[in-house]
Amino acid sequence: MNKKVFDKLTKTVLNEFALDKALANILTFYCNDNRFSHSGTIKTPYEITNQLKNIGLKTELFNLKSDGKASYLDCIMPRLWEIKDAGLEIVAPVKFKRVISDYAKSKFIIANGCRETKKSGVTGGIIQDRELGAKSAKGKFVLTFEDPMKIKTAAIKQKAAAIISASSGAQNKDKESIQWLNGGTVSAGWYPTKDEPGIAIFTVSYNEGKRLERLMKKGKPVILKGFVDAKTFDGNRKAVSALIPGKSGQELLLIGHMYEPFYSDNCDGNAAMLEIARILTKLIKEKKIPKPARSLRLLFSHERYGSSHYFTDKKRSDRIFAAVNVDSLSTDRNFSERPLKKYLSPAANPSFIDLVLEDATGKHLSGIKIKNKRGSYSDDTFMADPSIGIPSCWILADCGTKHHNSKLTFDTCDWKLYTRICKTLTAFALELLYLDNRLAADRVPAYVKAAKSLSISAYSHLLKRSKGLSIGRLAANYDFTAHWNRDRFKSLEKLGISSKTTAKGVKAISLFDRKEKIRGLLKTKVASDREFRPELFELEKITPLRLTRGIPFSLAKIPYKKRVPLPGKMESFISWMDGKRTLKDCIELLEMETLQELSREALERLLNYTAYLAEWKYLKLNIS
Repeated sequence: MNKKVFDKLTKTVLNEFALDKALANILTFYCNDNRFSHSGTIKTPYEITNQLKNIGLKTELFNLKSDGKASYLDCIMPRLWEIKDAGLEIVAPVKFKRVISDYAKSKFIIANGCRETKKSGVTGGIIQDRELGAKSAKGKFVLTFEDPMKIKTAAIKQKAAAIISASSGAQNKDKESIQWLNGGTVSAGWYPTKDEPGIAIFTVSYNEGKRLERLMKKGKPVILKGFVDAKTFDGNRKAVSALIPGKSGQELLLIGHMYEPFYSDNCDGNAAMLEIARILTKLIKEKKIPKPARSLRLLFSHERYGSSHYFTDKKRSDRIFAAVNVDSLSTDRNFSERPLKKYLSPAANPSFIDLVLEDATGKHLSGIKIKNKRGSYSDDTFMADPSIGIPSCWILADCGTKHHNSKLTFDTCDWKLYTRICKTLTAFALELLYLDNRLAADRVPAYVKAAKSLSISAYSHLLKRSKGLSIGRLAANYDFTAHWNRDRFKSLEKLGISSKTTAKGVKAISLFDRKEKIRGLLKTKVASDREFRPELFELEKITPLRLTRGIPFSLAKIPYKKRVPLPGKMESFISWMDGKRTLKDCIELLEMETLQELSREALERLLNYTAYLAEWKYLKLNIS
């Protein structure tokens, strides 16, 4: 297929996108999910299954054992949670008696999956988090303006009645909004496991927390009453998969998550996937577009946890050559005050999909500020980890400090932007599905241009850091980016693209990178000559070998009381551990990928955690 034919095909497909159909699905999913209660959320996978079947696709509906103990790729599935009602009120002083929180009016007043109270509720005084240990918390509510997980263990140990969280990332700009707490664990992962003690957690706005604080200072005892009518139980969540078959068994994966209560997270992503599936199936059936060279897989699941289930089957995951996380596409940038984010596949798993995505966003999202992010193993991009091996990318309409905030409504979504992102992802997917030698040869100049754009961004950042690097380390950073681009082009061969075609791209970008490296080194005559890093010397003798598939997450192999959450950058650090690289190699690669040298403290945290994982047989440390 030549470029002219492909461009016509793409135009035909994009013209079919129907925002009204996507919005209808978004509203349906929101009605199911907005209470974040199992009886509602369980409707969404069945609705998706029915729609996929009506489109004409063969579907699979998976049971995901959700008992707080079962794990998939080290993600321990949380138990199911059903909530009927919740509320919090001031009962004394009588003069100030009023309802603070009412679940009927705001679903975000209670933390997802938190412990229920007795039916009559709990009544007690209130103390602040800083008073834990100094004052008795037994039977009382504990008010905090920070992450409630910081005090959860102490509050439970001291037999507090409940926690009241007035913490919000948006409190500097919107003091009346409420932060939805999704799960909440003091251990590893996102959600508490069956063996983690629980407590009722109410969430209020920052201003409501301050009103309570002022009332406490008036000198008279403040008495609250709160109740959570809910239950936690064992059962199954669902995941849905469908396939639009191509001519080969290779699959491109579109992955979206269910079970969260926002239009923009992730009702919009699931609706986008259904609309893409509807359009492609319809046009292929009508013979308006040919059957693609590769297949398109769709997976709707529980974010990260349920998705991990799909990749436990290595044969299943080995068919997937690339994945796109379709999550949070519609947040209005004027509301979030953040640019779009484009997550590339990590450097430990370099892929040409970065080049296709860079080109697609340039065409279909021109004029919109987009910030490139250098790879991620979070959310539903974790499968890019080399132990699973699926390059992954993501366009995110970032909520910023307003993530999981009660002010995220239908009106804070930008549906014109959503349409443009959906069309960008569709065009991106089409190129990966139909790419052949002829089209790849035609597209090499565009890929080279995209690679140059990614290089220039990296080199610009390097020059800003040059005074803190030796000439040798600066040169190594230039080479790192050049090799990343080279490997992006070479990965095209995994799709059967001719090595002659990829060689053209490699040659063009290698020449460009070499010139940029020389120019950059000439500009940095004042760079530091500091090369001596004694803290890395002993690390040359230790070679880590990973013993498990997937990045450690919930730490299912470790007893609950001994689980320690992963420190920052640990996921990227682990991704370089292939049994051949020393710890020194992994540290240096991590620093080059993140464009940031580790502090002594950060290095110590990573190395201590590496030893911890080795102790529990997630890693083996070979010493020479």
